[in-house]
Amino acid sequence: MDKHQFDVWSANYDEIVKKGAEGYPFEGYEKAIQAIYYLIQNCSNIEILDLGVGTGNLTQKFYLNGARITGVDFSKKMLMQAKQKMPDATLIEYDLNESIPFVLQNVKFQYILSAYTFHHWKDRQKLDLIQQCIDLLAPNGKILITDIMFFDLYDRECCKKQYRNSWDDEEFYILADEFVRKLRSIGLDVKFYPISFCCGVLDITVR
Repeated sequence: MDKHQFDVWSANYDEIVKKGAEGYPFEGYEKAIQAIYYLIQNCSNIEILDLGVGTGNLTQKFYLNGARITGVDFSKKMLMQAKQKMPDATLIEYDLNESIPFVLQNVKFQYILSAYTFHHWKDRQKLDLIQQCIDLLAPNGKILITDIMFFDLYDRECCKKQYRNSWDDEEFYILADEFVRKLRSIGLDVKFYPISFCCGVLDITVR
């Protein structure tokens, strides 16, 4: 989907996600967001960066509990929805295919989050972006990613077979067993939390 399609989608994105709570691709979406809340818990007066902030679903609760939110998204209308939920957040219109915005280079974040964004990139691009994020982390910071993901190739192929009429061949879903090995090979500690048959959370820290 391009920027224009996401602009159109912004009008009813939240409704679509809630309606899709069962089945591929959104089963586990709300539970994954709750899992990230649990992993952070105390968020008062901390800096959080949300990559692919969309309408602000992931970071709104942190914002309401005192976190300072910076969000990046390439859809202007998605950002307008997020601004309604988080009026004082710093929201940046930017295409993450072009790397991390330069304006963030001198900011340090306790947490860098992303929900349902990384499936738009191949593994090499995912790894490049994560490595850029490491430079933006404060000491003891974490990267938490939730998305459509599967434990391994077998699980992905089972889902693809079951949902062949709605499967999107233009998206690049994380296979946790392979991707965790890749992250560990570049010096990161990683935990994978399966949330549903097509959703999970990656908890990433620097060794």
